[in-house]
Amino acid sequence: MGAAVNDTGQVAGISNFTLPNGGGATHAFLSGENGGLLKDLGTLPGGELFSQAQAVNNLGQVAGSSALSFNFEGQHAFLSGVNGGALIDLGTLGGPFSVATGISDAGVVVGYSEIL
Repeated sequence: MGAAVNDTGQVAGISNFTLPNGGGATHAFLSGENGGLLKDLGTLPGGELFSQAQAVNNLGQVAGSSALSFNFEGQHAFLSGVNGGALIDLGTLGGPFSVATGISDAGVVVGYSEIL
């Protein structure tokens, strides 16, 4: 399911993928320009089963969130590298979760986080 599109036609969103072990997972994706092939963005370390893309800028940087464990005990906002590169954990404001909801072309990310 697409969540965002940039000026080059790259779409970011969420899709079901098959893991190397044959199991299933729901991961963030980024398409090629003009809706080309989907790239599985994976998860932050430990997340394995869940990540979601919320926004994409014109460099192909994706903002979203990822589970941190198999049992979904935490979720952190992430920023990907250019064209769906490696995910960077943006942390939280002290609580167990954060979600990135938008990104500018300058790479500035907005979102929300639980505060403890």
